Amino acid sequence: KSLGSINAVLQLFMKSGMYVVGYKQTLKMFRQGKAKLVILASNCPALRKSEMDGDNVELGIACGKYYRACTLTVIDP
Repeated sequence: KSLGSINAVLQLFMKSGMYVVGYKQTLKMFRQGKAKLVILASNCPALRKSEMDGDNVELGIACGKYYRACTLTVIDP
């Protein structure tokens, strides 16, 4: 996708009000299992990335699957 279409999708999220901004709020939603999609900036510190990092087994379990998953794509939030 182009940067323009990504920005358009982000604007839809902003209008819906179903989002949080900031590290502490994101981590809280992530730990509560309420996060559907987490977008990290490319210059996000490695320490912060590691606190939200999980392995492929955890991702599979989080998706309700009995196998490992290396990627997850949200197609209909």
